[in-house]
Amino acid sequence: MKKLKRILCLIGNYLPPKLNSYFYKLAGVKFNPSKVWIGNKCYLDTMFPENIIIKDNVCISYGVTIVCHFDPTKSIKNHSIHRYKKEVLLEEGVFVGPKSIIMPGVIVKKNTFIQAGTIVSKTTFLPVSNPFLKFISFNLPQVLHSPLNSFFVFSHSEPVLQSVLLRAK
Repeated sequence: MKKLKRILCLIGNYLPPKLNSYFYKLAGVKFNPSKVWIGNKCYLDTMFPENIIIKDNVCISYGVTIVCHFDPTKSIKNHSIHRYKKEVLLEEGVFVGPKSIIMPGVIVKKNTFIQAGTIVSKTTFLPVSNPFLKFISFNLPQVLHSPLNSFFVFSHSEPVLQSVLLRAK
């Protein structure tokens, strides 16, 4: 039965959204498929899928990896870190950005936003960002009225300070 669950989780890792959710559920991942979005090419731990708990209204973007265990090979058996497995919990309202990695034992608290490419190795409840990204601020003197930004119309007399994420060089 354990091998079947591992195979189902592995198949789920390569299926498109919505279809992948049902394979993850059959593999033992604890979540409600109708209230969680798991994107394309995500990799959920195939060894211990039952250690992944995802609450309602969670969005897991493209290419996210969730790891629940560490199993060193015999070549490093004298390493100070030994084999272990821990649960990963994503609480309600969490957004996990593309290509992020969530490590064993992490609890991502309610309404947390994890930016793209972030490695989460500790329990968190704030917006988490990639250390290789930096914030750059600039003044935006005017935003023109259009269907795309109909809620954000400003005049020249009201400059708006915005933050934009740019890749650090």
